[in-house]
Parts: sequence; C-alpha cells; structure tokens
Amino acid sequence: MLAAGIFFIVALILVTADTAQLTNLFIVGGNDVTERKWLHQASIRYRPSPDYYFNHLCGASLFKEDWLLTAAHCVAFSANPDNFQVILGEYDTSVDSGDEQKIFVSGIYVHPKFVETSGYPFDIALVKLSQKAQVTPAVVPIALPENSTETFVNRECWVLGWGLTDSAASVIPNVLQEANITAITNEECADRWSFIEILESHLCVYKLASSPCNGDSGGSLACRDGNDTWRPWEKPYHSDNLGHTFDIV
Repeated sequence: MLAAGIFFIVALILVTADTAQLTNLFIVGGNDVTERKWLHQASIRYRPSPDYYFNHLCGASLFKEDWLLTAAHCVAFSANPDNFQVILGEYDTSVDSGDEQKIFVSGIYVHPKFVETSGYPFDIALVKLSQKAQVTPAVVPIALPENSTETFVNRECWVLGWGLTDSAASVIPNVLQEANITAITNEECADRWSFIEILESHLCVYKLASSPCNGDSGGSLACRDGNDTWRPWEKPYHSDNLGHTFDIV
C-alpha cells in the first residue's frame, strides 16, 4: 500500500466466456495474512521455456475448481499455456506446508478488447486449469458478484498479493499480504480522478496509507456483499503515486 491516499477503479464485468485479470503490483502498508484465510487466492507462475524454473508472476482468484480470474497483462504476452503454472493453497512461498496444489494451465482467454499498450479498462483474463483443483480446508473458490450492478460502497474490502511491500523495496515478501480498504461512490472517485473516465461498470476503493504495488497484479480485491459473502474484484493494471486502476468481474 502506498503511504498516500490511493484509489482503485474496478471494472465490473460478468464472467462468462470472457476473462478478468490484473497487473503486477505490491501491497504497500499491508500485513501478513493468517494461514488459510483467503482460500481463493492463487499464484500464477511463469517460465519462458522448459529449461527454466517457474517463478511467481501475478496473483489470481479461483472462482471455479478449474477456472481463475486474473489480469490480462499478466498472461497476454505468451501464447503458450505450457509456460504457466498455478499454485493454490499458497501462504508462504518459502515453505511447503502441504496445502499447496500445483496445476498446469490448459488455456488462457484474454478479453477481446484488451489492448496491451493501454490496458484500461479491459485488463482481464480467464485461466483454464488442466485439471480441477481439490476443494480442501486451504483451497475454496470465491463467489463471483451475482450481477454487474451490485454496489459495494462502504462495504468491507481487502486487497491481496505477494507484491512489494514498499514502492522502493526490491524484495518480494514470502508471506501473502493483505490490506483493508473501503469502496467509495463513483461520483467521489470522479471528483478525485478527474483525468480518468469513470464508468458505471467501475468500482472505486480508497484507503489512506494502503494500496497494491508491483507484484500484486492479477490478485483480487475481495469485498463482502449484503449477504455476508465475499466477492472478488481484480487487481490494477495502472499504478502511480495517485493510485491504481482495477478490473473486476
């Protein structure tokens, strides 16, 4: 999370055959999560060829046993699904707890309107797993928003990721980070972000001294709905000293 006030714009979209994804950012001003708290959170790993090891690239949200939501810019650069692997049940990347499930990717589906040079507002993608994940005490899909008009203003929300914890840092934390953040009205967002067009399909969130940073891309913004159910929103593709822009499902 950044030390200044940060806004997040989350584009609300229904996930059907389309995809949803995020950019690599870091959770600045966040804290270590407790183990087995965010059961939908996944790590997307990448290797340029079979001669290399897989390394963490972006976060993602498991919303069905074999489907994940992430940022388009995280995966659009490679047309080969074999270059990607997903780890579910991950908490501390330096320790094998036995909760982890490593699954290869069989398909990547980037939003058809995504333009890599601009990103916003279609920086979303779906990732198809080669096999279904096992639902365990450490791995459970998150519920998607029931409709694209659902409002989360003043609801409890959290941003998640393994990204940098400081905009000047060079070491990514091993333990998953979280930060509490609040959704605000699009009108307030437009007033503060006058240089960005705020659409009805956007969700804006704000929190002083907290925000995603490099390495958190693709991870989720999880908000509690009126039925006390957590719903995912995808991470930012854009980052500067003012805030971040999110694409959401």
